[in-house]
Amino acid sequence: MADLLPVLLLVDDDALLRRALGIALSRRFTVLSAPDVDEATRTLRLVRVHIVLTDFHLPDGTGLDVLREAQLCSPTAMRVLMSASEEALALAQSQALAAMVLLKPFDALAIGRLLAGLVVLGAPG
Repeated sequence: MADLLPVLLLVDDDALLRRALGIALSRRFTVLSAPDVDEATRTLRLVRVHIVLTDFHLPDGTGLDVLREAQLCSPTAMRVLMSASEEALALAQSQALAAMVLLKPFDALAIGRLLAGLVVLGAPG
């Protein structure tokens, strides 16, 4: 049944947050994860994803780098940026790279429901 779930790439350098979010989101998605831009880029070049959920601040770049790569590799994927910095979120909106921006902290289960709804509404099967 897992192969019928939409594929979500979760990018965050915080291993505990990545694990907790991954567990919470795994009820609705096949979750792939990456700790940085480099690994996210490798994943995006190998796997068709439906959603990219990335943190803004990453050790080797920003979530905007991840979203640009997602736009090239999986153009129909929903691109979502999360950050505790309102300035980072405003920057993402100004560059029109993210379909949605999320201000941390947030409820992971509620985000899972929201993202699942975005996939149903926006991404082709």
